[in-house]
Amino acid sequence: MNEQVEIIPFDESLLAHFKELNVAWLQKYFYVEPIDEEIFAHPREYILDKGGYIFFARYGNEIVGTCALMKLGNGDFELAKMAVDEKFQGKKIGHKLMEASIEKAMEMRLSKIMLYSNTMLEPAIHLYKKFGFVEVLIDTTGYKRSNIKMEKNLTDVQSLQNEVMKRIKKLFEDKKEKVLNVYCTAGYPQLNSTLEVMKALQQNGADLIELGMPYSDPLADGPVIQASGAQALKNGMTISKLFEQLSDFRMNIHVPVVLMGYLNPLLQYGFEKFCAKAASVGIDGLILPDIPMYEFENEYTPIIKKYGLDFIFLVTPETSDERIKKLDSLSTGFLYAVSSSSITGSDKDFSPVETYLQKLKNMDLKNPVLVGFGIKDKATFDTACKYANGAIIGSAYIKALDGAGDIKEKTKSFLESILK
Repeated sequence: MNEQVEIIPFDESLLAHFKELNVAWLQKYFYVEPIDEEIFAHPREYILDKGGYIFFARYGNEIVGTCALMKLGNGDFELAKMAVDEKFQGKKIGHKLMEASIEKAMEMRLSKIMLYSNTMLEPAIHLYKKFGFVEVLIDTTGYKRSNIKMEKNLTDVQSLQNEVMKRIKKLFEDKKEKVLNVYCTAGYPQLNSTLEVMKALQQNGADLIELGMPYSDPLADGPVIQASGAQALKNGMTISKLFEQLSDFRMNIHVPVVLMGYLNPLLQYGFEKFCAKAASVGIDGLILPDIPMYEFENEYTPIIKKYGLDFIFLVTPETSDERIKKLDSLSTGFLYAVSSSSITGSDKDFSPVETYLQKLKNMDLKNPVLVGFGIKDKATFDTACKYANGAIIGSAYIKALDGAGDIKEKTKSFLESILK
């Protein structure tokens, strides 16, 4: 498996890396100024205690990059102290640090973030512009090396989500085939397993994560997923608890994540409140099988679009061609092709499904297609991928997590069996 870049928060044990990475970068391009020395010696006083944040990029077991969001005296926040180990340049570590910083700024509801740089650093300036920073009139700074000031306006939430949060679209632009979406149940096997499971999936080759919100009356879930949901509810999982667990998950999880569930719990929580919270923490899309198409168009589409979330509809072998085209036109992100009209996890012959999948392939649909229900091993995954952009595995992975054992090792072993 390829090593993954992971963004992690500040820890006292990482203090030396914050200074070492920055000093190395400054000495290569400029020199260390007195204000730099002060900040490196007292990062908690200058950054954290004032309400700022420090991020680190970890590649394998090495800390290879860092940056900070620093609160200034006027209340603005500066993106500062970004440095990447030159041995690891080219791995988009700077991109990951930028994404983490912008997403944190979104979560904090900041109206803008700014930075100071130098025009001789052309690759850095290009990166900043790519993320929507524009040059503004420079003021007095504490750094002699700065000759340019740039700001990013964060008040346009929709455009910000288009830039940072449309991960599903980017995934399918970058990877046209054999996209692996893995379903896991929030709060299973233990209440606090959610992020551990998601990290293990990302680290071992999942391209997309479908995170199930457990519900007491799931209409499309087979016995395996139903049992995992029942256990998660028994563990204490709720929508509020889930959002609490996901509050900083984008610091570590960079693959697209969609929430799968049912409408009733969302209505009880408040549908717009749910969508706003999902978008603010970094969720990419929703799968809600029990929303009728008419109600979706007339009641829920404006809210879902307002918060920049993708919405994925399901089609089955029994869905008419006309309805398939309509659901495809309403979907964004991808179209979920159910391999049969039965429940998830059905243990059946996959060969009759191929005619249906070939039909979908020939329909010139707007969205990429992922096949779910009955995808359980390498053979069914590879077969589905012959006709679609990828496939979704759910029950088989939940089975793999069942019982005693290490989540990381179970996930590694399971995904290797699919992707080998």
